[in-house]
Amino acid sequence: MDIFGYVIFFLFVFSAAFNIWANKPVPVKTINPTLTKEEYEKFERDEIKRDIENRRREEFKKNENKKTLTIKNAIHRSPFRRGSGQQGSGDKFRLLEIEKNKENFKSHTLYLVKIKSKIDGRLYLKTGTSKYTDIDLRFKDDDTVELIEICNTVTLPKYIALQLEAYIINGYRPTPYADKEFNVYSRFSGYTEVLDMRFLKEIRAGYEQLPDWNLNLDEELKSIKVKSNLQFDQERRQKLIEESNKPLGGDDAWFK
Repeated sequence: MDIFGYVIFFLFVFSAAFNIWANKPVPVKTINPTLTKEEYEKFERDEIKRDIENRRREEFKKNENKKTLTIKNAIHRSPFRRGSGQQGSGDKFRLLEIEKNKENFKSHTLYLVKIKSKIDGRLYLKTGTSKYTDIDLRFKDDDTVELIEICNTVTLPKYIALQLEAYIINGYRPTPYADKEFNVYSRFSGYTEVLDMRFLKEIRAGYEQLPDWNLNLDEELKSIKVKSNLQFDQERRQKLIEESNKPLGGDDAWFK
């Protein structure tokens, strides 16, 4: 046999050995045959518990992503047709982070007002959010602006109000660079929330549609639910029944 033949033979042997190694069965966890009936039943219940808890974690993560996407899409479908999702007004929004703080679910007021700067004397259109339902209280002690007119207000959960506020500002502000528009000597409280006065009628129309929009969003979110432990256990049992084609016996779910 020449060198070429040896090379071919070596490659063949190596390939066969590699295939055997790659396809070797993965070791599985086995049950100790010395377990008593009580110990075996406990082992089985623990296995069921772990399986259900893993399924619940997967389901929660899936539903969290669904809710996040639902809110993000709802923000982009809001009545403000010039609204913009730029600069993180919804794209970086994660419901899981919001849910960590119960304050985010408290009512907040999204408002649209006309204000007059006490610095340059000009009239401005401004949006914003406030913990007050009476917006007069928001501007009561403001030394830089005077409240001229409350155009619109709507009460929403804080995390929704903040998302809409950013969405409206990004779509209707006169310039994307408020810091350049207002020099350091003319900046007043909330100057970055100034909107283009030419779109006052359109923005007010959007505000008037927000209660119905929020109701629809709330119904969408409520329809996304995590399954109960009982549902997970019933699905597990049904799957095992179908696989074994025979009933499993008693109703001994771990959570009972």
